Amino acid sequence: MARFKNDQNQVVLLLESGTYTNPSGAAGTGHWPGLVQNVSITDNQNVITTRYLGQGTRNIGTLEDGPRDIEGTLSIFPQDWRLLGFALGSITTTSGTSQTNNYQFNLAEQNSNVRHNAFTSGTFNPWISFTLEESSDSATANQNVIRTFKGCVVDSYSLNIEQGELISVDVGFIAQTGSFTSGGISTVTAGSNRPYLWSDAEWQLPGGTTVQPVRSINFTIENNFEGPHYIQGSRVISDPIPLSRDYTINVTQDLDSTTAGSFYHTLFLGGSKFNAVLDINNTANTGSHRLTITFSGCRITEMEVPATLEGTREITYTVTPGSISAIAHDRLPLYNAF
Repeated sequence: MARFKNDQNQVVLLLESGTYTNPSGAAGTGHWPGLVQNVSITDNQNVITTRYLGQGTRNIGTLEDGPRDIEGTLSIFPQDWRLLGFALGSITTTSGTSQTNNYQFNLAEQNSNVRHNAFTSGTFNPWISFTLEESSDSATANQNVIRTFKGCVVDSYSLNIEQGELISVDVGFIAQTGSFTSGGISTVTAGSNRPYLWSDAEWQLPGGTTVQPVRSINFTIENNFEGPHYIQGSRVISDPIPLSRDYTINVTQDLDSTTAGSFYHTLFLGGSKFNAVLDINNTANTGSHRLTITFSGCRITEMEVPATLEGTREITYTVTPGSISAIAHDRLPLYNAF
């Protein structure tokens, strides 16, 4: 008997194409998701308990399998921006850009009047999806713990930037099916790029002006997926349905004399709309490794300007964009299945 150690844990992604919940590519070969810090998955069997007259006891009478719901969270230090594309719903690959040794990926919002996933077919127009394999390698052959969850869609995506720290991403997902095996673990090649740092990022407001004294930025996408349990002879969900989409940007920064009036008076109280850009540029590695998110039709919907006894005066504000688009540059040749 061998105890499982956390240094032998692994998370890999397998892209899906052809049919929803069907991993593509060579069997046993996964994609590196980034520097994974934590994965937590809840596989809820929703057992239905029943009591009935005549059973002659105060205890539960029967326990039956109910609807199966799978949801999880994945926390990473990103080395690429594939999962942001999965959250938005559309990824277009462009090669041969003006920058060398890289590919360009246009990441765009996907709405309900178009085919959600160009690489996967299905009766209900499935969203772009992936398979997640979470495993622990044992010292004893064929006694591994391998859980595989298929049909994962990004329900929420949170991009977190804090001064002095690595940029992090938290992904919430729901899946259709899950399975267990103790056999072979998928192989994966670790990403070689350094993770993105807070010092790679710039927050730019109207006119391309970089806001200097920013302390933290949090950008969140909520897809608000519904996992329907149709009457179709199965306990698992059907293809998840994306409902209304929500974007939120929360920023904390030092209050300075050049922005105090324009932020509070013009943008917050005056309700002026504006465009903004979050530019994250890793220049340490060969080629271009960059994410540029453009936020259009923004308004500052909440703002706090506290006055305290000590330290630098800070403000915290919430930006609600009307729409977003993003461009990622990366040496990975594909974000999609093909």
